[in-house]
Formats: sequence, C-alpha cells, structure tokens
Amino acid sequence: FISETQKQSWETILLYAAGHKYLGIIGFIGLLLLIYRAKIDIIPSLPILLLGLISFKSGNRFTMYLSPFLYAGIGYLIYFLCEYLSKNILKLFKDYVNIFSEVLSTVVAIIFIVITLNLFSGIHYKVTPSIPLDIQQTMLELNGKFGKTPAVWTWWDYGYAYQDLAGFSTVH
Repeated sequence: FISETQKQSWETILLYAAGHKYLGIIGFIGLLLLIYRAKIDIIPSLPILLLGLISFKSGNRFTMYLSPFLYAGIGYLIYFLCEYLSKNILKLFKDYVNIFSEVLSTVVAIIFIVITLNLFSGIHYKVTPSIPLDIQQTMLELNGKFGKTPAVWTWWDYGYAYQDLAGFSTVH
C-alpha cells in the first residue's frame, strides 16, 4: 500500500529525481563523464550513488539519493562545455582560458539553476490542506474534552495535526 515501495518506470524515477526525464538523462550523461574523468576520486561517493540507483530496481524510496548525482552530472556537463568552448573556440583569450572557463561555467550554471528552479520546482505550487476540513473541525471539538494532554494512537500523517490543533500527545 505504500506508494514509494512500488516499482516505477525509469521515466517516473527520473521525473522524481530531476524534475523532468530529459533533464535526468542529461544528468546521467554528465555523471558518466564525471565518473570517467574523476575515476578514483569518485569512489567514496559510489555507495550513495548505488543506493540511488536501487530506485530503478525497487520503488522510488531511494530516489532522493540519486538527485544530487544527476545535478552534479548536469553541472559537470556545463563546466565541460564551457571548458571546451574556451579552449577550442575562444582562442582569442589564450592567456585567460582557465579563469574565463571558470567564470563562464559559473555564470551559465547560475542561469541554468534559476531557470530550472523557476520551471521545475514547486515555487509556484499552492499547497492545499492535507487534512480535510471536517477532520480538522472534529479535532478542534475534541480539544479539552479529555483532560489536559490526552494521548492518541494515530497513523503518522495525522499525528502532528492532533498535536497542533487539539493539543494531544500522539503515539504513532
């Protein structure tokens, strides 16, 4: 019954991890390039990466471990692209290639982050109450009817509401 333990398609996993499946694919490409170029430096991070990759075999519970690696891959692709541009196309700045590459990749990364946050994040999402109004009203009506701090056995999703609205202690 728990949705995050049910097996999902690879598109859904990438949607959860990166916000869009194509963004996730680009992140994987960059991550593979990063692993290829970093080789031994990436070894300490491999257990967490493998934990994130479990989400493709099992449910999406471990997708949160995959997200930073996908965005690190995207960041590395941006850096790699800017490095390539500054070394091969912008030969006028031969003496300043390293500084220019770092500045250019930083500016491109900041623009990319702002656009990504604006398009793919929940900034514009308006949250609706997760607990229906009639249940909230019942909680308010129960407030003070069972002594100072009564204890309630509850499922985890309503526990904090019982504490906040009715002043109950909760056991999950």
